[in-house]
Amino acid sequence: HEITRDRTRSDEPLPECGLLLLRSHTRSHEITRDRKVLVHADWGSGERDDATRRLWDAGMSFYGPVGIGLATGRAAYEAHVLGPLRAALADRRFEVDVMSCEGNYCGAHGYVHGRHVGCFLGQPATHRTIKLRAGMHWHVVDGKAVEGWAIFDLPMLFEEAFGVDLFARNATPLPCP
Repeated sequence: HEITRDRTRSDEPLPECGLLLLRSHTRSHEITRDRKVLVHADWGSGERDDATRRLWDAGMSFYGPVGIGLATGRAAYEAHVLGPLRAALADRRFEVDVMSCEGNYCGAHGYVHGRHVGCFLGQPATHRTIKLRAGMHWHVVDGKAVEGWAIFDLPMLFEEAFGVDLFARNATPLPCP
């Protein structure tokens, strides 16, 4: 039978089975540690410096939900995804409930907390602390995230923070002009 090489380390010789598992566990631990640093730097109160920027590949793609959108490249991600979030939420922090990595993929569930001080998703500042439930996923190659996905519980955010029931509002579609 044929052994498939891990594409992130295709130039390395294949070790014995026990060493392969040890290497995989060590890499998963390192990837998990780096993703924790990344989630706090990007979405929480952490500062983005050269070390955290290097955790994203320069040509990365980030896929966010409606209102957040797609960012291709690190500069676009910082300007069009993180920029509006940081302008809208002061005193941010990311509370991680669960983080797990398997192979080259990681996932995290948690909450972005922050004081709503600027327009966010079309909603004017409330100056109250808001809580946004989030699911984050990353595809990691050679220690860098090459893809990232985010899922946000926007119906909960809009109802709890802004008093808008998105489901009720959309139950009867507005007429098109």
